[in-house]
Amino acid sequence: MHPTDPQINRQLLHRIAEGDEPSFRLLYDEYFNTIYSTALAFTQNSQLAMEVVQETFLRVWKNRARLPEIENLSGFLFVIGRNQVKTALRTARENNQAESLLNVCDQPSPYSPEKAAIMKQFREEVYKAADQLPDQQATVFRLSRFEQLSYEEIATQLGISTATVKNHLVKALGFMRTYFASRYKHLLPFALLIIEKNI
Repeated sequence: MHPTDPQINRQLLHRIAEGDEPSFRLLYDEYFNTIYSTALAFTQNSQLAMEVVQETFLRVWKNRARLPEIENLSGFLFVIGRNQVKTALRTARENNQAESLLNVCDQPSPYSPEKAAIMKQFREEVYKAADQLPDQQATVFRLSRFEQLSYEEIATQLGISTATVKNHLVKALGFMRTYFASRYKHLLPFALLIIEKNI
């Protein structure tokens, strides 16, 4: 049963704010079942629900200095738990998408329609990202990744040194990593695989 006396809650929060671990353990024990059952109802997964509980109390502990300001402890914990449920579900969905994508890419047939569609999507994103590069970097990137030219061939065509070619390409790939990390974070390894191999 949760402490119902507001004064008891207030004293408990003050002790936790001061770093008192036994008091924090009391809070954990008091609210574990409520947060776990709520998380389980939303996630339908006991492992995810437990992760939600752990992340919820971890955030409470990290922000313990603010606890004496809390007027509604149950509501405060509910909001943190709800946000952690959203994060857990989003992460699980992204991991499932990444796993499905990698499974598609591991299919033995290079002519799978599903695989071709995914490759096409990422190629289009690579092209779009390349358009945002500075002119010289964009040119080097396209010659290297789109036309498969070597450093020496690019240097000859553009009248620059191979070291300059490499420098432009390193900067272009750095931009690409940032570009994909901000849009397809959970698929970044696959995106980089496309960027850094034949397109």
